[in-house]
Parts: sequence; C-alpha cells; structure tokens
Amino acid sequence: MRVFLFKLFFGLILVISWGALAKENIKSQKKFIFEHNFKEVWAAAQIVLGTYPLETNDIKNGLIRTSLLKPGQFWQPPFETPIDGNYTQSMSFQFYKTNSYETELQIQKTANLQMDFLGSNKSVEREPWEELRLVYKIKREIEIKKVLAQIK
Repeated sequence: MRVFLFKLFFGLILVISWGALAKENIKSQKKFIFEHNFKEVWAAAQIVLGTYPLETNDIKNGLIRTSLLKPGQFWQPPFETPIDGNYTQSMSFQFYKTNSYETELQIQKTANLQMDFLGSNKSVEREPWEELRLVYKIKREIEIKKVLAQIK
C-alpha cells in the first residue's frame, strides 16, 4: 500500500511539473521552423493572414505586419477571460530563408491596454494561443496544397 501511494504521489508531482514546464515552453516559443521552401511558406501565410488588416506585406524582406487590432479583429480562445475594449495588439511575422528547403518564422506580438482617457498605455503579456493557431494553419495550408498538387 505504501509503495502504491508513493508511486501515485510521485506520478502526480511529475505530471504537475511537466504541465508547468510545457506552459512555460509555449509562452517562450516565438520561433518556428518549417521544412518547406520560402515561397511555399510565404504563400500559405498570405492565405492564413488574409482576414487580418495588414500594414506591411513585404516579400523582399520577408516581413508581414498587421495593423493595430482591436477586440473582434483577432481570434480569442473560448477558455480565456474576455478582453477589455481598451485592448489593442499588433503582430509582426518575420520569415527567414535558412536554406533551400527550410524557412524560419519569428512572431512578435505587441499588446497594449489603454489605461486612461489621455491614452497612457500599459504593455500586456498574453498567452500565445493565437500565434500557435496561425502557425498550425500555415502548416495545414502547405499540406493541403501538396495533396491537391498530387491529385492533379
């Protein structure tokens, strides 16, 4: 019985610590590697980011930057608390061609909360669920395009 309780206790501690570690890794991950060439990743990103108002869309420098987004203009996970109406964010996507078959994507999100009528802003740290969703959609667009090319 003691051995069982010890294993149960040890397993519970392991699961809790792994969950905290996984959450920290998600927070700190801002760089993603795609095993596809630059043009494929860029084309998929154009499709995925087509619903966002874009400020910069520069293929020569590999940069896509959204305009200032207000609540309702971006995706919010249903399990998060609702965002205040004074919240704004913008995202910057920097693509780097590492070699002929690999592309690196770095995402930087800037989030601000307007504190008062005069416009003083406070920087806000948010979970990167939207960035992870966009990276997933880019990967799916590349896969869909490859499957469609095989069918033709």
